[in-house]
Amino acid sequence: KRWEQSYQSKQDEIHQIGEYLQKQGIEKITLVVASSIGADLGLTFLSQTKIPIEHTFFDGGQFAQISRLTRKIMVPFLYLAIKSLYWSKGATLSKIMWCSEESIKPYFIEAGKNLRYKNLYRQMMDSLEDKEFPKLSEEIQRTIFFEFGSIEEHYKYRDAVKNAYPHSHFPVFQNENHMQMQILDPSAEHSQLAFLRPEHRRIVGGNRQRAQRHGLPYRHPGDDRAFQQIARSAAVLGA
Repeated sequence: KRWEQSYQSKQDEIHQIGEYLQKQGIEKITLVVASSIGADLGLTFLSQTKIPIEHTFFDGGQFAQISRLTRKIMVPFLYLAIKSLYWSKGATLSKIMWCSEESIKPYFIEAGKNLRYKNLYRQMMDSLEDKEFPKLSEEIQRTIFFEFGSIEEHYKYRDAVKNAYPHSHFPVFQNENHMQMQILDPSAEHSQLAFLRPEHRRIVGGNRQRAQRHGLPYRHPGDDRAFQQIARSAAVLGA
């Protein structure tokens, strides 16, 4: 029988991550990156882990606070939407997302193929809950970047997250949609993260111009001072 991953709960996922890190002998994390609904899990992980984390970058985080009944109603519709990507070989992607790039279709097709209803149900029942965001110390808040595209649907959550974490950073990719840079120009997004591992230095240097095309002049003033430091560090890494 083919092995299948089973989602039990958010706490179980965090436990598995902690176990894996412990087995690998990892005592410090340089960078945590999470996108869309993964940011919901990432935020909970940040609030519970004892491992020091230098930086966290949330790209288009799904920070909706939805009632349990509404989430329960959403499950069959989400299931059919994601499954349709597999059934149609990616043809329905444009009905679900703002783009239908050929480069990302294989990932969505595979996701649709592997999706199980019970896993999705359990994930939705303990994600995007209608309650306060996890408490984070001021020190941890200062290490987090909540990035949104200015025209993406998830941008509407930005104010609520800013109120919950006033010491964090909130760069905005102007005139860009949900995870747009990550999808269309991932190397440029990598260049924005100065805390890349040493083996990525060549990528940083080689794509500096593309990073600048999406960079600081397009971000909201007042939110990007720490990002400016990241950009300067990136330039040093790529030199």
